[in-house]
Amino acid sequence: MAILRLGVATPTAGVATQLAAVSNSHLASVIIANTRTQATPVCKVDIYVVPQGASVPSDYAYIASNLIIGVGQSFETFRFALNASDTIYVKSSVAGTSFSAFGLLQSEDVGPANLPAVFSNKTITGNANVLYLEKGTTSQRPVGVAVGYLRYNTDFSALEVLTASGWRTVSTS
Repeated sequence: MAILRLGVATPTAGVATQLAAVSNSHLASVIIANTRTQATPVCKVDIYVVPQGASVPSDYAYIASNLIIGVGQSFETFRFALNASDTIYVKSSVAGTSFSAFGLLQSEDVGPANLPAVFSNKTITGNANVLYLEKGTTSQRPVGVAVGYLRYNTDFSALEVLTASGWRTVSTS
Protein backbone atom coordinates (compact mmCIF):
# COMPACT_ATOMS: atom_id res chain seq x y z
CA MET A 1 0.00 0.00 0.00
CA ALA A 2 1.33 3.38 -0.98
CA ILE A 3 1.25 6.48 1.13
CA LEU A 4 -1.01 8.99 -0.60
CA ARG A 5 -0.88 12.77 -0.42
CA LEU A 6 -4.42 13.70 0.54
CA GLY A 7 -4.03 17.46 0.41
CA VAL A 8 -1.78 20.51 0.69
CA ALA A 9 -2.70 24.01 1.87
CA THR A 10 -1.12 27.27 3.00
CA PRO A 11 -4.14 29.03 4.48
CA THR A 12 -4.71 32.71 5.12
CA ALA A 13 -4.10 33.64 8.76
CA GLY A 14 -7.08 32.92 11.00
CA VAL A 15 -9.12 31.16 8.30
CA ALA A 16 -10.26 27.56 8.69
CA THR A 17 -9.31 25.83 5.44
CA GLN A 18 -10.24 22.42 4.07
CA LEU A 19 -7.03 20.40 3.75
CA ALA A 20 -8.47 17.10 2.54
CA ALA A 21 -11.78 15.33 2.00
CA VAL A 22 -11.73 11.56 1.63
CA SER A 23 -14.18 9.22 -0.04
CA ASN A 24 -12.65 6.08 1.54
CA SER A 25 -11.27 5.23 4.98
CA HIS A 26 -7.63 6.21 5.57
CA LEU A 27 -5.01 6.14 8.30
CA ALA A 28 -3.73 9.70 8.09
CA SER A 29 -1.33 12.25 9.55
CA VAL A 30 -0.71 15.95 8.95
CA ILE A 31 2.66 17.66 8.61
CA ILE A 32 2.83 21.34 9.54
CA ALA A 33 5.74 23.64 8.62
CA ASN A 34 6.21 27.22 9.80
CA THR A 35 7.93 28.83 6.81
CA ARG A 36 8.06 32.31 8.34
CA THR A 37 11.26 34.15 9.26
CA GLN A 38 9.78 36.17 12.14
CA ALA A 39 9.11 34.75 15.60
CA THR A 40 6.27 37.15 16.35
CA PRO A 41 3.41 36.76 16.35
CA VAL A 42 3.55 33.16 17.54
CA CYS A 43 2.32 30.52 15.09
CA LYS A 44 -0.53 28.51 16.61
CA VAL A 45 -2.34 25.86 14.59
CA ASP A 46 -5.57 23.90 14.83
CA ILE A 47 -6.19 20.61 13.00
CA TYR A 48 -9.55 18.91 13.19
CA VAL A 49 -11.70 16.35 11.41
CA VAL A 50 -15.30 17.08 10.52
CA PRO A 51 -17.04 13.69 10.35
CA GLN A 52 -19.74 13.12 7.76
CA GLY A 53 -22.98 14.68 8.96
CA ALA A 54 -21.36 16.81 11.69
CA SER A 55 -22.78 20.30 11.81
CA VAL A 56 -21.52 21.88 15.04
CA PRO A 57 -17.97 22.22 16.42
CA SER A 58 -18.77 19.99 19.37
CA ASP A 59 -19.06 17.11 16.85
CA TYR A 60 -15.57 17.73 15.41
CA ALA A 61 -12.55 15.57 16.29
CA TYR A 62 -9.65 17.88 17.22
CA ILE A 63 -6.20 16.50 16.42
CA ALA A 64 -4.40 19.67 17.62
CA SER A 65 -5.59 22.93 19.12
CA ASN A 66 -3.39 25.99 19.65
CA LEU A 67 -0.28 23.91 18.86
CA ILE A 68 2.74 26.24 18.73
CA ILE A 69 5.10 25.74 15.78
CA GLY A 70 8.35 27.73 16.01
CA VAL A 71 9.96 29.61 13.12
CA GLY A 72 11.51 27.18 10.66
CA GLN A 73 10.13 24.17 12.52
CA SER A 74 7.85 21.39 11.39
CA PHE A 75 5.70 18.85 13.20
CA GLU A 76 3.87 15.67 12.24
CA THR A 77 0.73 14.63 14.06
CA PHE A 78 0.08 11.15 15.35
CA ARG A 79 -1.74 8.85 12.94
CA PHE A 80 -5.50 9.08 13.07
CA ALA A 81 -8.39 7.35 11.36
CA LEU A 82 -10.54 8.97 8.71
CA ASN A 83 -13.82 7.40 7.70
CA ALA A 84 -15.32 7.75 4.24
CA SER A 85 -16.68 11.30 3.73
CA ASP A 86 -14.62 12.83 6.58
CA THR A 87 -12.88 16.17 5.98
CA ILE A 88 -9.67 17.54 7.54
CA TYR A 89 -9.60 21.27 8.32
CA VAL A 90 -6.61 23.37 9.36
CA LYS A 91 -6.20 26.87 10.72
CA SER A 92 -3.12 28.93 11.56
CA SER A 93 -2.84 32.14 13.53
CA VAL A 94 -0.29 33.47 11.01
CA ALA A 95 0.24 33.39 7.26
CA GLY A 96 3.10 31.25 5.93
CA THR A 97 2.13 27.99 7.60
CA SER A 98 2.15 25.00 5.27
CA PHE A 99 0.02 21.91 5.86
CA SER A 100 0.25 18.53 4.10
CA ALA A 101 -1.99 15.54 4.77
CA PHE A 102 -0.87 12.00 3.96
CA GLY A 103 -2.70 8.72 4.35
CA LEU A 104 -2.81 4.99 3.81
CA LEU A 105 -5.97 3.69 2.22
CA GLN A 106 -7.74 1.30 4.59
CA SER A 107 -9.84 -1.60 3.36
CA GLU A 108 -11.91 -4.06 5.33
CA ASP A 109 -10.79 -6.90 3.06
CA VAL A 110 -7.12 -6.33 3.90
CA GLY A 111 -5.94 -7.43 7.30
CA PRO A 112 -2.48 -8.00 8.78
CA ALA A 113 -2.41 -11.54 7.33
CA ASN A 114 -3.09 -10.28 3.78
CA LEU A 115 -0.72 -7.32 3.48
CA PRO A 116 2.07 -7.46 0.91
CA ALA A 117 5.57 -7.10 2.34
CA VAL A 118 8.59 -5.74 0.47
CA PHE A 119 12.06 -6.99 1.33
CA SER A 120 15.04 -5.62 -0.61
CA ASN A 121 12.91 -4.71 -3.62
CA LYS A 122 11.12 -8.08 -3.67
CA THR A 123 7.40 -8.20 -3.00
CA ILE A 124 5.77 -11.15 -1.28
CA THR A 125 2.00 -11.23 -1.36
CA GLY A 126 -0.40 -13.64 0.21
CA ASN A 127 -4.06 -14.07 0.89
CA ALA A 128 -5.77 -16.55 3.20
CA ASN A 129 -2.47 -18.32 3.97
CA VAL A 130 -1.54 -18.73 0.28
CA LEU A 131 1.84 -17.45 -0.85
CA TYR A 132 2.24 -16.14 -4.40
CA LEU A 133 5.78 -16.22 -5.79
CA GLU A 134 7.17 -14.52 -8.84
CA LYS A 135 6.61 -16.64 -11.94
CA GLY A 136 7.80 -16.68 -15.52
CA THR A 137 9.61 -18.57 -18.23
CA THR A 138 13.25 -19.65 -18.16
CA SER A 139 14.17 -16.64 -20.32
CA GLN A 140 12.45 -14.33 -17.81
CA ARG A 141 14.63 -15.39 -14.87
CA PRO A 142 15.69 -12.28 -12.95
CA VAL A 143 19.31 -11.15 -13.20
CA GLY A 144 21.32 -10.08 -10.16
CA VAL A 145 19.27 -11.91 -7.52
CA ALA A 146 20.89 -13.59 -4.54
CA VAL A 147 21.46 -17.30 -4.01
CA GLY A 148 18.32 -18.75 -2.44
CA TYR A 149 15.94 -16.81 -4.67
CA LEU A 150 12.80 -18.90 -5.24
CA ARG A 151 10.39 -18.60 -8.20
CA TYR A 152 7.93 -20.65 -10.25
CA ASN A 153 9.15 -21.58 -13.73
CA THR A 154 6.21 -21.77 -16.14
CA ASP A 155 8.29 -23.68 -18.76
CA PHE A 156 8.79 -26.59 -16.33
CA SER A 157 5.64 -26.09 -14.20
CA ALA A 158 7.91 -26.34 -11.17
CA LEU A 159 9.55 -24.32 -8.42
CA GLU A 160 13.17 -23.40 -8.94
CA VAL A 161 15.82 -21.94 -6.69
CA LEU A 162 19.04 -20.12 -7.50
CA THR A 163 22.01 -22.02 -6.02
CA ALA A 164 25.72 -21.21 -6.07
CA SER A 165 25.97 -23.38 -9.21
CA GLY A 166 22.90 -21.94 -11.02
CA TRP A 167 19.14 -22.43 -11.23
CA ARG A 168 17.87 -25.80 -9.96
CA THR A 169 14.37 -27.28 -10.01
CA VAL A 170 13.02 -27.98 -6.55
CA SER A 171 12.25 -31.67 -6.11
CA THR A 172 8.85 -32.55 -4.67
CA SER A 173 9.70 -36.17 -3.86
